[in-house]
Amino acid sequence: MDTVTFQDQTATGKPLTEWEVAGLPERMTVRELIRLRVREEVGRHNARPSARFNGLVRPDDAETELNGYRLREPRRID
Repeated sequence: MDTVTFQDQTATGKPLTEWEVAGLPERMTVRELIRLRVREEVGRHNARPSARFNGLVRPDDAETELNGYRLREPRRID
């Protein structure tokens, strides 16, 4: 089992966030890796819902803002 470290950076290379996911299979497709990241981001948001979501995908009815998305009200994401 392997560990993957996800690190988000600005266009100039300034680190924004970094987190790890452990217990992964030795081989994964890029599709599986992206799916894993999106699920992890949604799970982290749903553990502590807020009016801001930072992730790869834009939730429905969210407004794009610098480095994330603003939700109309704090809510869980499906």
